[in-house]
Amino acid sequence: MRREMTDTERRAFITKLAELGTKKSASLAVGITPWMVRSEGRRSAIFKRRVEEAKMEGVKHLADQALENIRAIAFGEIKADKTVLTANLALANAYESGFKGVQRTEGHVDHNIRVITGIPRPNYEAIDQPKPKLLKEGAIEEDGNET
Repeated sequence: MRREMTDTERRAFITKLAELGTKKSASLAVGITPWMVRSEGRRSAIFKRRVEEAKMEGVKHLADQALENIRAIAFGEIKADKTVLTANLALANAYESGFKGVQRTEGHVDHNIRVITGIPRPNYEAIDQPKPKLLKEGAIEEDGNET
């Protein structure tokens, strides 16, 4: 039989989730299994709601940290290789709404990376609008007949 989470474990899990952003990493940091979190969420609607709120806060934290790292790499405050930059761009693309970062590197991959572009996402609403129907040109006479 699975044991239930203690009140201390619940609080610690919520705190770590708000910090780390994923249920798996937060549960491993607290020393519990993800299955315990899942079963506790099924038992308690309040805990489930707090988990979702903490997860949203953690996702915002991940996005903010990724953007800060990208900015620091771009301005040369920290040195990073291509994998670190790619990971931070992927996090920012996934969790920051409106951000569409791409990378283009100059020089070899085995030395410093320079960030060239960060492009905002296109306005998909304008792209997905139906196109107006084209009407046949013609003159309409006073009696309603088309010429």
